[in-house]
Amino acid sequence: MTNEQVNLSPAALDAIREAQKEAIKEWLDDMWAAVGKWTVKGILALAFAGFMYLLIVTHGFGTVSTPTSLIGK
Repeated sequence: MTNEQVNLSPAALDAIREAQKEAIKEWLDDMWAAVGKWTVKGILALAFAGFMYLLIVTHGFGTVSTPTSLIGK
């Protein structure tokens, strides 16, 4: 590449700036969508973990009681 300066018209510079703004805006929208998706999954995982914790705390692990008639004494 050379270090030659390119003279562009003000209209061309404005078009370049607008294209850059639009590209950055689209990229940021994609990033926020990805963060939002991860955030929702994280909140759901925490809610499920909290539910399981409460279930275990209130009911304990417990074992399944098998009727003695099925065990064969």
